[in-house]
Amino acid sequence: MKDMVLVDNAVYSFGAQLRNGIPITPFKENKQDIEFIFLKRFLIENRNAYDIREPIEKAFHLENLSSTERYNYESFIDYYDLEECEKEQENDDEYEAQMLAER
Repeated sequence: MKDMVLVDNAVYSFGAQLRNGIPITPFKENKQDIEFIFLKRFLIENRNAYDIREPIEKAFHLENLSSTERYNYESFIDYYDLEECEKEQENDDEYEAQMLAER
């Protein structure tokens, strides 16, 4: 586990392995989103860490979350509308098909 990194916008997704989790803000077609740049910098800065869990703990302090904050499924369900997710997936599929066609 010392080399494992879990990245997600929902902390409960890695609630059982908080020491390996890196929270990230949700992406919702925001062209100004630079969250992955921050993630990349963090990973590059810590690429030589013997145990990646140490810099993750130092940066994010997720071990301080209460159990209800770690596993807040209701807010996840409220945030993600199934129909909206399916529409976004269709848009992604269309975009990928267009990109492949242009090659």
